[in-house]
Amino acid sequence: MKPHPENLLKEALVIDRSRLSDESANWIAEYTQVGECGLAYDTFVYEIETGQYDPSERALALIQEAALAMGIKYPAKSA
Repeated sequence: MKPHPENLLKEALVIDRSRLSDESANWIAEYTQVGECGLAYDTFVYEIETGQYDPSERALALIQEAALAMGIKYPAKSA
């Protein structure tokens, strides 16, 4: 049984909350609370791609696993 993306994203948020802006962390928490995993995932990816968030290895692995669980391909980090 695959882990639910909501749980994976919540765990990533717990691990890296201090690395995210308060606004982004609050949006991710809200999105996962109401079952909007796609929006939570998009927020993580946006923050990574714009350089506003440098995820820990563990949180990044969870975000990538959540993408797989949702059937989407995790985009490569922009250089």
